[in-house]
Amino acid sequence: NTTHYREMFPLAYTVGTYWPTFDYYAFLTFWGIVALLAATAGLFLLPRQPYPEPKASPTSATTPLLRNSITQPEADSLNPTSPNDISLKEASLKIQLLSWPFVLFVVIWMQLAIRLNGYLDSNEDILRQYGDNGTMGHYFGYILPMSFLPCVLVGLLTDSVGSIHATGVINLTAVIVNLLTLIPSLKLQWVTIFFFVIFKSALFSLMFSFVAENFGFTSFGTLTAVISFFGGIGNYFIGGVALKLALKFNS
Repeated sequence: NTTHYREMFPLAYTVGTYWPTFDYYAFLTFWGIVALLAATAGLFLLPRQPYPEPKASPTSATTPLLRNSITQPEADSLNPTSPNDISLKEASLKIQLLSWPFVLFVVIWMQLAIRLNGYLDSNEDILRQYGDNGTMGHYFGYILPMSFLPCVLVGLLTDSVGSIHATGVINLTAVIVNLLTLIPSLKLQWVTIFFFVIFKSALFSLMFSFVAENFGFTSFGTLTAVISFFGGIGNYFIGGVALKLALKFNS
C-alpha cells in the first residue's frame, strides 16, 4: 500500500521515489558487494593506529598477577598485535567509535543486515519467479529455524582464526547468497538456502565476538547498540528503494 508506506516512512519513501531509473537490484547488488568486500579488505590491510595508552596506576608495577616478571615490561611487545589490542580496548569510547576497525565493521554490518532482511523478505518471490509452486518456500520455513545447528561450528571458527578472519568467511557466504539469487535455477536455490542458513546463524554472534575481541567489555553494550542502530538505518532506507522497485515493475 503506497499511501500507507508514505505516511509511515516519509523519508524512506522520498529516497525511493527520487532514486534514478535503472536496474536497481543489479545496482544495489553490485555496489553492496563492493562496499562489503572493500570494508572487509580494510580490516585485513589497514594498519592499526597507535591509540593512546591509559596512564599506569601507582600499584600496577607491583601487581605480580599482571605479568610473569615485573623486571621485563617489554615482554608483551613480542606479540605484534598485543600493544594495539590492549590500547584500543582501554581507549575512551570516542576513540573506539572513531577507530578504523569499528567504522569498517559498521559498514560491513549494514550490508549484512540488508542482505539478511532482504533475502527473508524476497525469498518466496524469488522462488516463485524461478518456478516454485510453493513447495520450496514451505520447506524453507522449516529449514530456517535449524540455523542453530551451524552455531557451534561458527563459534569454533571464530575462536580458531579470530573475529576478523571469521568476518571474512561470513562475508563470503553473504556474497555467495547474493549472487546465487541472481541465477534463474530453482535447484540452485537449495544451495542458496544452505549458505543463507550458515550466514544467518553467524551474524549476531559475529558482531558480539568482534566487539569483545577488539574493544573489550567496558563499552560493549554501547558499541553493539551503535552497530545495530546503523544496521537498522540501512534497512530503513533500503525500504524506499524496494518501494521504487515495486512501483517500477508493477507499472
